[in-house]
This record gives sequence, structure tokens and C-alpha cells, in this order.
Amino acid sequence: MPNFSPELLAYGFVWYVAFLFSTTCHEAAHALVAKLGGDDTAALGGQVSLNPVPHIQREPWGMVVFPILSFFVFKSGMNWVG
Repeated sequence: MPNFSPELLAYGFVWYVAFLFSTTCHEAAHALVAKLGGDDTAALGGQVSLNPVPHIQREPWGMVVFPILSFFVFKSGMNWVG
């Protein structure tokens, strides 16, 4: 197992918080534009929200598992959001 310093773990935590915030804003913006365009699907699913919980519930692998796993494997973050 690679050596993880406290600095690397702190960096990972800060990276994940920034990832979570930016991805939630991005996905909420998609949902809002869809709603304004007449498609209420995402709005009815609770995606027009800056709360990350609905986004994590919709895509737990892309919002939690894969980003954290990729950080520990590659020491940098990768993700997907479906």
C-alpha cells in the first residue's frame, strides 16, 4: 500500500469537498435549465437543488465511490456523473 501522508489526505479531503460542491452546482444547473425549457423530469426527482444528497442518491458510484477510489489509486481525482 502506498504511503499516504497527512498532507495528501488533507489535500484529498479539500479536493473532494470542491468536487462535491462544483458537481452539485453543475448538475443543478442542468436540471434548472431543463425545467425552464419545459422538462420537469429532473425537477420532480429533486435535482434542482444545491443540496448534494439528491445527486449522491441518484449517482452514488460517480459521486462517492469512484472519485474517492481514484484519489487513492492515482493520487488525483477522476469522476463521472451520469
